[in-house]
Order: sequence, then structure tokens, then C-alpha cells
Amino acid sequence: MYIPIEVEQSSLFPAVAFHVALELLGPVIGVGLRQPERLLGKEAQDQLRADWRDPVNQAFAQIALDMIFAGIAHAAEGKNGALACLMPLRGTVDCAVSTTLRSILLDSAVHGRIPQNSGLKRPVKIVAPKGTLVNSIFPAPTIARACPAIECANTIMKALAQAVPEQVSAGVGNLNVIAFSGLRGESHWVHMEVYEGAYGGRYRKDGIDAVDILFTNTRNNPIEDIESHLPLRIHRYELRNDGHAQGKWRGGIGAVRETEWLEDGGFSVEGEGQRFPPWGFDGGTDGFTSQIVLQRNNGDSQNLPSKVPYLLAQAGDRTIVTGPCGGGYGNPLERDPRQVLQDMHDGYISIAEAEQNYAVIITGDATVDLAATEDLRSVRKVALRATTSAPHE
Repeated sequence: MYIPIEVEQSSLFPAVAFHVALELLGPVIGVGLRQPERLLGKEAQDQLRADWRDPVNQAFAQIALDMIFAGIAHAAEGKNGALACLMPLRGTVDCAVSTTLRSILLDSAVHGRIPQNSGLKRPVKIVAPKGTLVNSIFPAPTIARACPAIECANTIMKALAQAVPEQVSAGVGNLNVIAFSGLRGESHWVHMEVYEGAYGGRYRKDGIDAVDILFTNTRNNPIEDIESHLPLRIHRYELRNDGHAQGKWRGGIGAVRETEWLEDGGFSVEGEGQRFPPWGFDGGTDGFTSQIVLQRNNGDSQNLPSKVPYLLAQAGDRTIVTGPCGGGYGNPLERDPRQVLQDMHDGYISIAEAEQNYAVIITGDATVDLAATEDLRSVRKVALRATTSAPHE
């Protein structure tokens, strides 16, 4: 199938190579055009899903969308986007467009199957009313849009999960971004650190631990580089050890980073995910929320919200950021006992937690008692069915 495409000829493309490229790209774009139909089928489906953002000025912002899948015609309508934010946490329509395309088509539907191309976006219609979170009106500030955009993408994934459960993950843990700054002599310095989130469990795969998520792709800064250039010292950088979301495929685990100020300065925070945990899917448990603690040099400490316009810091103060854990995917009682055993060896769970959370019996010599595990899981499954089938009063 050849799809005519309009491309401006560039000096980077010799004339002959340009026409050859068009001949080669035509079929690829044709495949791209067919992906939404292949993804969702020809029967119309109407999905309404909602997610929540952390509060701003004591007000919760709900992110809701209607997704209509009719053949290859998509509409992602942000009818119920948050209408009022007093801080720079909104986005522009181009951010909504990129978020939708990346979430629906690139990350969920066809990632790894065909090259990314313009054919993927042609069947997508995006409705973003002015005045909503994703289409703010001037002079509304739009600088801190990454975390809200990730929540929008997460909501789209939540809707897609009902249609194509094997091609999405459970809820992802959002990012925290801290902009450290200070004054050395007459020169200002600024260091923006992106604190990783974590993916939810995926079909046949566990969630990815401590990683940038969805459409963002930053890499972490090496500790040695930070400490050699900036008046900051990293005391901890490790996976959190207080658990993870259970599932047939567990949720990714967040990281903990503890940073000390060696000189006076200040910082701001843009984050998300302190109030509402990443959602579990298909029987998996919800993930864990994030936390930011400011520990003062006099021993006092305070929990910080996920949005801080600016706060002064003194030498000896520390910021301790605990990243979120993604949601679990599938029934934990169906997790492969060998994977549970490996989780125990890796230090993610204890022997007691293996039995409590996964009904897997690990013996004193660190092996799985398969017979005892099967018996316990049978009892748990019977109890679960009785609970879910009991009439509600």
C-alpha cells in the first residue's frame, strides 16, 4: 500500500535519495495508518477513565478523558481537565498532542513493531478545550508541565488497559524534579536533578525499577560528576527497601536519594504522586507514593509537598527523595514461584513476605516447597473467590 506523503526537500537529502526515501517510506506509513485499527479492532468502544493529581492549594485536580475508538478514528477528549491551577503546572496543546500520540500509538500500541512515522498520528483526533489543564490560556504559566503531562499519559494508559491489556503497563510512578541553585562569588549555578519514577508491571514482564518513564527519557547524573562540580554531596542512591506492588508481574521499585548541601543555596520542586499511588491492574496491588523530606542541619525535618516554588537551604541541610513504586499487574497468586524466590535472593522480599504476599513457601535452605505452595495457593484462591462472589449488603 502506497500512501502519498508531503515532505519538504532538504539540502540534507540529495534529489535521488529523496525520491528513493519516499518510495521506501510510503509502505511504512501505510502500516502506521493501520495500527490503530489493528490495535483496537473495528468495533466502537467508549472508555472513560480518570486519575488524580496531587493537591494544589488544598484542591485536588482530576484528570479525566473520554476515548472513543471507532475503526481507526480516535478521539481523546479532555472534557474534564482541571480548570484552575494557580502554579505553573499546566500545559499547552502541543504537549497534549505529543502526550497522546506517544501514549496511544508509540509506547503502547506499536512500540518496537514498526519505525515511528507520521502515519501513526493521522488517524488520531485530539480535542483539548481551552482553559483545561492541557490547553491553558495566556498568561497562564506552563513551565512545569512534565509531571502533569505524565499523569495525562498515565490516564490514557489506564483507558487503553481496558481495550488492549497485554500492551500497557499498570500505573507508573511519576517523577520528582528538584532545581538546586546557589551563588559562588558573583556567579550563579543551577543544577536540575530528575528523580526517577518506576514502571508498573507489564504483561509477562515486571515493572522497571528506578527509571525515567513514558515519553520522558532523561539519564541520571553520575554522582562523581555532581560532586566534582557542585557544592552537593550524595549520601545515598539506592532502591527503596520498604516493599513493592505485588502482582503476577510486580511493580517497579523506586529509588532513594539523599543529597547534602555543602554551601548555602536554595531549591524548587516539581513533582507528582505523593497522595495517590500508581494503580494496580487485573488483580495487582497499587504501588507506593513518593516522599520528599528536608532534613535541617539542626536535626529538624519536614515533609515537603510535591510543588515548592522556592525554599532556602543552608550548608548541612539534606533533601531525601523517595521515589514511587509502580503498580502490580495480575494476580499475585499466579506469580511464578521461581521469580518469588529470586525476589527473595535479591533482597526485595523476605521469606515471610513471600508467603504472605504470594503464597510461596520458601524453606530454610532457600528453596521453594512446590507442594506446600500449591496447597496454600489453592486455599487462598478459594477464599478469594468466596470474598468476591459474596453479595454486598
